[in-house]
Amino acid sequence: MIWGDSARVLRAVLRNSALQRALIGFTLFWTAECGVWVAILVYGYEVGGAAGAAVSALIGLIPSTLFALVASPLGDLMTRERALALGYAAQAATMGLAAGAIATGQPIWVVYLCIALVSCALTLTRPVYSAMLSSLAHAPEELTAANAVSSWAEGLGVFAGPMIAGLLLAISGAGLAFAAMALAQIAAAILASGVSAHPDAGGEGAAPASHHMSLVRDVAEGLRELRHEKGASALLLLVGCQFAIIGMLDVLSVELAFSVLSLDPSGPGILSAALGLGGLFGATVAMIRLAQKRLASPFVLGALANGVPLLLFGLPLAFDLMAAITLLAVAGGGKSFADVTGRTLLQRSVREDTLARVFGLQEGLSDAGMAVGTVLAPLLVVWCGARGALVGAGLFLPGAAVLAWRRLWVLDDRAIVPERELEILRRILFMEPLNPLMLERMASRVIPVTASYGDVVIQQGDPGDRFYVIEEGKIRVTVHGRHIAELGAGSYFGEIALLRNVRRTASVTALGPVKLLALERDEFLAAVTGSRRSAEAAEVEIARRLDQDAVAEGR
Repeated sequence: MIWGDSARVLRAVLRNSALQRALIGFTLFWTAECGVWVAILVYGYEVGGAAGAAVSALIGLIPSTLFALVASPLGDLMTRERALALGYAAQAATMGLAAGAIATGQPIWVVYLCIALVSCALTLTRPVYSAMLSSLAHAPEELTAANAVSSWAEGLGVFAGPMIAGLLLAISGAGLAFAAMALAQIAAAILASGVSAHPDAGGEGAAPASHHMSLVRDVAEGLRELRHEKGASALLLLVGCQFAIIGMLDVLSVELAFSVLSLDPSGPGILSAALGLGGLFGATVAMIRLAQKRLASPFVLGALANGVPLLLFGLPLAFDLMAAITLLAVAGGGKSFADVTGRTLLQRSVREDTLARVFGLQEGLSDAGMAVGTVLAPLLVVWCGARGALVGAGLFLPGAAVLAWRRLWVLDDRAIVPERELEILRRILFMEPLNPLMLERMASRVIPVTASYGDVVIQQGDPGDRFYVIEEGKIRVTVHGRHIAELGAGSYFGEIALLRNVRRTASVTALGPVKLLALERDEFLAAVTGSRRSAEAAEVEIARRLDQDAVAEGR
């Protein structure tokens, strides 16, 4: 049954033409990123040996960490398909510059400047792509499946990019590798320009209300969302820890191959391939479990599976090559499983109009984590030896995940969809056009409010802060003290002040015990104004209500 449900959802995901184009472009992106990373390291090594390779890596990682934070609002200030195409185009341009600088023998500082530009441009894609997936999916299980397929695309890119780059480096050097990857990014930009992330709603995913914000306020809005969404900041920090492990493994895989396993020079490549193979398996397992509503436990399980094999390598035990490959495959599978579940949990939890900014912050933390891991690994080897360094790496992520467990569980609780609230929201006329995933997120964010006879729920002239739906009971609407209407279960009020950005146009008083469902201003506006059809339907409803109020008030 699980296999059947997973296959059904996977077929639905792969039949989505927009998702097909996005996935192919994302695969090309990962191929190009991994290919140019090899070219960057090889260029640095040719210039300055192992130290030169490390300098090249840090020159790429440090600026990109800061740039990811600055560029994070991009995917929330324009349509996500446009932002994705723009990112791919920027990557193609900077890779072309690097290729030209190397081919024409420019000074090393010029090439390093180009490398920094390439690394900065590469941070533009993942936040926008991850945010866009939540708009392409039509249900939580489809979102998990889309993330799993994206992990497959990532695995294919991780395999193909270095292989292609290696062939091109052998033929003509780093310049040709950069040029070829630039062509791949041009193809990705063409594909992204044809993606329609919102075929039925047009314009969702952008944040119209944010267009006039300053860059600082845009970034701060993403940070505020993390503070508001309990557990999301802990999840992002754990992702940074995970990338620190990846940075460590760049060094420790060599130490493991030579110092612990005593392999020949092909050893590091074999171990890296085992990590990649395990990653494909981890994404597959995540997709099979896509019907699972709770994701905090699977994320922590993935983190443990990622770290424990490294811890075992640090113990004074004898390992042959087959055992090493098996353990590293488990580590790679754990990383991929944690990637899919963590990304899905974040997509289901963070407000839609800030999602790209939050993923941009994650991108910056990821690059920072890799930089820290790249620096920390050789220091651990010097201080603790190869086995001690592996123990440290193995304890790092699982320990952080266990410490953050309670906060992740709170985040998971908020991602569970309450069916009754969902059904009530679904019946509201101007919410019908919303993406089902958006509706489910709104349903999980409603706040129960109760009132007794005579209680004033909203006062005419007050600022608008919430949208209300009546779950049980009746309320009276008055304008300047004149009775306008009585509303019962299923009716709603409060949208005019929010959508028109005016003060409350009427007062609402409870006519007995009343149960209400409330949505905070930002949550409501992010959903309704993010969908053209929803916003248009809401405007029609507002005009109808104002006309009715005017007639009633004039009687």
